[in-house]
Amino acid sequence: MENDYFYDFSNNLPLNTVAVSPDLYERALLLDLRGEETGRKIHRQLMFGDFDTKEYPSYISFPVSFHQFDGRVLRDALDMRAHHPILVSDNLLKILTDNQITGWRSYPVLVYDKKGNEIRGYNGFTVTGRGGEVKFLKDKDRIPYDNRKPFIQWDKSQWDGSDFFWVKPLYLFATKRVQDVFKREKIKYLRLSPLSDYLTIV
Repeated sequence: MENDYFYDFSNNLPLNTVAVSPDLYERALLLDLRGEETGRKIHRQLMFGDFDTKEYPSYISFPVSFHQFDGRVLRDALDMRAHHPILVSDNLLKILTDNQITGWRSYPVLVYDKKGNEIRGYNGFTVTGRGGEVKFLKDKDRIPYDNRKPFIQWDKSQWDGSDFFWVKPLYLFATKRVQDVFKREKIKYLRLSPLSDYLTIV
């Protein structure tokens, strides 16, 4: 497998995109709740599930409720102003399914705008693919941001073959198949950057 087959997947949605937040997260903030099953870490838990079992924590029930807090434009993905988490449209869900893109699953959601009206046509997006972890050859705090590649390695033999996959500590990678589909279907604002630009693949 050529090293240019892998991409870093990131959310590059414009700030005017509708942004939503899980109600459980807002409750945790309001009540200053902390811990794995309070909602404080629900963004990561919904995006990836448990690394080994891929299951969601038992405190999360479905459908998961979200409320709009910013933005005004509905796109194929809705922002959560978090590192990776997004909700995806029915259209994008169909594109992923029709093209047999692997390494993900959806979960049911209820999405409400600022006035309490339901926004239909969206789904949760969880990455189920796994790719092991990256190796830091130097203390992370001492790695220069503009010269990261020589100091960060990823062994692709850890990859389970999925098109979307989580690599520890908290990286989201994708394959060229995803890049090709997004380009062909004109999916905008979900950025795929060549992984070899950021780290050394071994």
